[in-house]
This record gives sequence, C-alpha cells and structure tokens, in this order.
Amino acid sequence: MVSNFQLPPIGFGPGSQPEDEDAELNYLAMPSGMRTYSPHLPEIELAREAGPALDLLGRIAAACDSAAESGRPVGFDLAELPEASRKLIAETMGQGEVSLKVRGVPALAVQESVFAGVWMLAGSGVDRIEVSGVPSVALARAHVPHRPALGARAAKGPGVVNAPALYSELADKSQGFRPGNPIHAVNLTLLPHTPEDLGWLDAAMGEGAVTVLSRGYGNCRITATALPHVWRVQYFNSMDVLILDTFEVTAMPEVVLAASEDLVDSAARIREVLEALRCASKGHIWVPTTGSARARSWNARSAGQPMTRPRVTATARSCPERPSPTCPTTGPARIAARRRRSSWSARIPAAPKPRKPR
Repeated sequence: MVSNFQLPPIGFGPGSQPEDEDAELNYLAMPSGMRTYSPHLPEIELAREAGPALDLLGRIAAACDSAAESGRPVGFDLAELPEASRKLIAETMGQGEVSLKVRGVPALAVQESVFAGVWMLAGSGVDRIEVSGVPSVALARAHVPHRPALGARAAKGPGVVNAPALYSELADKSQGFRPGNPIHAVNLTLLPHTPEDLGWLDAAMGEGAVTVLSRGYGNCRITATALPHVWRVQYFNSMDVLILDTFEVTAMPEVVLAASEDLVDSAARIREVLEALRCASKGHIWVPTTGSARARSWNARSAGQPMTRPRVTATARSCPERPSPTCPTTGPARIAARRRRSSWSARIPAAPKPRKPR
C-alpha cells in the first residue's frame, strides 16, 4: 500500500547542515568608490607667477561654451607657455574619469581633466588641450587596424557555435552605418556563447587604434575593433568583475562622450576657479561671510590645518578683483552627476529593493 504522505527531502532546512559556532559569515563586498567632482585650487604662489595661464583658462572656459553650442572642437597649444604657466594649467586641470590610448604616429596619451570635455593630449611633440565631446584624433584613428580583422576567414575551432552569426550581424550593421543612426548593440551577456566563440570574434573583428577606460562607479573599458564603427564595451564593477559585455555599432560609445550639459558645467567651474586664482594672485583669500554651503565647505576644509601666513578674510568690498559676495575660493562642493554616467547606469540592471516587512 502506497501512502500519500511524502517525506521532506533530506539535507534541506534548519538543522540539516553541521553547525560551527566559531565560523563567521563572509558577505560579498559591495561596490564602492564612485568618482565625483571635487574642487581643487592650485598653489597661490603659482598663481602669482603664471599670468598667461589665467588668460588661457578664460579662453578654455569660452571654448567650453562654444563647443557646447556648436559641437566643434577647439584646441590650445601649451608648448609656447612658460614653465610656471604650464605647471599651473596641469595642476588646475587634474585628472578626470576618462583616459584614452591612441596608437599611431605619434602615439598619444589622452586624459580628461576634472572638467568634463576638457582633454589633455600628450605625445612626441604634442602638448595641447582640446575642448570637445571627445578628442577628434580618437574619432579619426579609432578603427585604423592595430591587429587586422580576419573576418569570416578566421579559423573555426570545435567550440565555435554562435560567433559567425553574430559577426554577420555586426558586419552588416557596420557596412550600413550612417552618421546619426541609432546605436545597435549586441549584448553578449544575455546571449549563449562559448569561450571559443569569444576568441573567434576577437580574431574576426581585429583591434583598432583606440582604447578607452572610463572610471566611474566601477570601470568601463572600450576597445575599437578593426571593423568600422564597431566597439567592444565592457562594464566592470568596483571589484573588477565583468557585469556587462557588449558590442556597439556607433561613431563613439555614449559612455565616452561629454554631453553639451557637461561642457556648460565645465565652463562655469573653470570661471569659478579662475576668479579664485585672480583673487589669490592679488594676495586675498576669499572666505564667504554668509552661512552658505560654500562657507561651510571652506570651514570644513580649513579646520585643523595650520596657516602659513595670517588669514585675510575678504568681503565683497575688500576684494578688488570681483566685487561679489560669492567669490568661489574653494569652488562648489557639489557632486557632478555626469551625463555620460546616466547612460552607463541605465544599461546595468539595478539590485532588487528589499521588501518591506508586513
């Protein structure tokens, strides 16, 4: 006689596993370390000696407004600047979240400054600043083959299954691409594939001359392929674990571009730093006398730090450079919510929210 009573499975539920009172729970480390904009002022001594740099900063701010409106890049050569001015420009620009490696002659190292859309280009005989959504040289050289694309002639091993079909799709979109076309993305994370498929795609599509690293909430690594307009875009969390792997058919992935809003913000921030440097070059340290967030930021930064000379508290009337009660000595202490990061975060699925207890 068969009973309808079913015994519970063995090895599941409370008490089914050996208990170790000394054991500790090891939780997975959560992502951390988002890069944000923080104001920085160069040394006051440099500001007093670098008048040409202050003029250049004003022109860079104007170029940001121009590039935001027209979309055309504006370049500035730093080779003819005096040494003190170049030091001031380098310290003011700092290092932002996007860097590029451009192969070719000359090979270039490109670093975005803390001001979005303001790029520092360095190479053999090259020392310049470009204001644009992305450096023009990156667009020009992107798909110049560094490693040639073998195309469908790439050798197929026994594990290659879905890669040829993916290559046919990408090659067709590459051939039919026109400026202004919407982005066509192939999400490898959601498609079945084998390691041999990835190796075959890598050989079939080759490698271009531009590699990009965008450091925001984790890392985004972008590599140009030798196939025109096709990019490999990989998103990693702050623990360097691959969480999204895609191919994009576009002129330049959005995560690299500085939007027009970024350029407008950069123009305002450069002008604020420029005002503070001009005040510093006159021997004034501006401390807002109102209880604003800017004043609280100054107090928090200067607390506990010894002053090397008597502190001059300027007011709207005592600063001859800019009669305004908001002279930005420390600049805004706000977080820069990058427009390019919004396109990044929209592609990465968010963690599920915990349910509320009933």
